Amino acid sequence: MENQEWDKELEKILKEMGADGSPVDAIHKKLEKEFHKTLNIGFLGSPGVGKSTLMNKIAGKKLQTLV
Repeated sequence: MENQEWDKELEKILKEMGADGSPVDAIHKKLEKEFHKTLNIGFLGSPGVGKSTLMNKIAGKKLQTLV
């Protein structure tokens, strides 16, 4: 593939991704979206068995608990 064809193809891909700027910026945006996703998990069990303690240890901080 010649340079001009490569440039056009890269520009097309970047536009499809909704990215403005350089390819590095596009990659950064894509990675940022992937690594900032929320993970929802839950634990089931009897009261007082340590569900909240386990969640707090996993998170590395005290989280709000729902009953």
